[in-house]
Amino acid sequence: MAYALRSPPTIADRNMAVITNNKSVVIGLGNPRQQSGQVYVRLIYEAIEKLRERGNRVAIEWIPVSGENEMLKVAKTEARELPKKEPRIPKDAVYNAEHPKTEAEGRTILTGEGW
Repeated sequence: MAYALRSPPTIADRNMAVITNNKSVVIGLGNPRQQSGQVYVRLIYEAIEKLRERGNRVAIEWIPVSGENEMLKVAKTEARELPKKEPRIPKDAVYNAEHPKTEAEGRTILTGEGW
């Protein structure tokens, strides 16, 4: 979800809805008290804040799972196609590419946040 929210970098002054069939995600974002997954919750909040700074309004909504839901079918198709269009590069790989001395010495830097 954080990746999807970071994807539209130039969108401004829009109403946006993030629709998920995972009810626990919506509940967790509304009441983030559990420690499990806090990194992801923080990333989602940061992405939403950046969108809001550009005048966007963001809503997170839950829809029940249904094989007949046309919007869910379209969302799944788009989600499957996005990695083919824009492959994700781990931060570690970017860091190591920018610091060839480290890579030449046979060392790699692991940040703990691979994505």
